[in-house]
Amino acid sequence: MKDYKYSFEKLIVWQKAREFVVFVYKIVASFPKEERYGLIDQIRRAAISVVANIAEGSSRTSKKDKAHFTQMAYSSLIEILSHFYIAYDLNYINDELFTEVKDKIYDISNLLNALNNFHSPKLINLSPITYHLSPITYHLSPITHHPFSQSPQSPQSPQSPQSPSLPSHPSLFLNS
Repeated sequence: MKDYKYSFEKLIVWQKAREFVVFVYKIVASFPKEERYGLIDQIRRAAISVVANIAEGSSRTSKKDKAHFTQMAYSSLIEILSHFYIAYDLNYINDELFTEVKDKIYDISNLLNALNNFHSPKLINLSPITYHLSPITYHLSPITHHPFSQSPQSPQSPQSPQSPSLPSHPSLFLNS
């Protein structure tokens, strides 16, 4: 066998994701047998999807395609995190193992973000997002219009105080 390496084999993110697949397979092997066709299968498929999308993206010729597959890999990685939250809630894994999984996912997500920025710096940032809720008290009244519409269809009732106005676009709820 020749010593030739394909481009994806040279990527640190692919190497780390490949190690993560083995790590994940070892963890889910200890899950209850009734999860074989449920959580175990979902986690394994998502883990394999991460490395497969990185590899497939590396073979694409356009930066847009490369970025698309990097984003798909990131989405699968976040899916794994969500599944491990469920595993943790069901006591299939302990605090220490859950933290280790999250740390590995965080590291891989940062590498995916760097790869994505290399391919298309103007596209979406894949770094983990923190949502902050501001301490606003909303007075509830029946909604007779969509909160993001330009003009309400019915006036406020005199019995309820005026609700604070919502931002004009849903993305304004995010704090970057």
